Amino acid sequence: MNAPAQPTQNAPKSNAWIGLLIGFGLLVLVVWANSRPMARSDKLVELTSANWEKEVVDSEIPVVVDFWATWCGPCRDFAPTIDKLADTYSGRVKFAKVNLDEAQDIVDKFAVTGIPQVMIFKRGKLAARLRTGIVPVKELTRSIDSVLSLQ
Repeated sequence: MNAPAQPTQNAPKSNAWIGLLIGFGLLVLVVWANSRPMARSDKLVELTSANWEKEVVDSEIPVVVDFWATWCGPCRDFAPTIDKLADTYSGRVKFAKVNLDEAQDIVDKFAVTGIPQVMIFKRGKLAARLRTGIVPVKELTRSIDSVLSLQ
């Protein structure tokens, strides 16, 4: 009588190696994605609870506020748009950023539930709230121009 065939032990080992390689690849991808520098214009103001009143409420010009987080990929993708507009509207509109993880009271006050989220303030009051996500430049400039025309 022939002995039954023994299962090979190679399949589980190769699956384990494949899993480790995939896991390592994902780790490298996450570290790389989080290490990409976000574009920053020297015209952007970092908003905190301490400077909100001075930079937004007391501002003589409209303020475009970008709510973001360091771990947010779409926020990093959207940052160059904000930077470019800060240069374009220099002197007429102030551009600022609120880090979701560092100014939770501001985030709660304006019920930010998704990021990136852009809001435009005029004389300290919310004048426009754009949809959550990466807003097309055309839509954002239309909103900014609309708020500027109300002056």
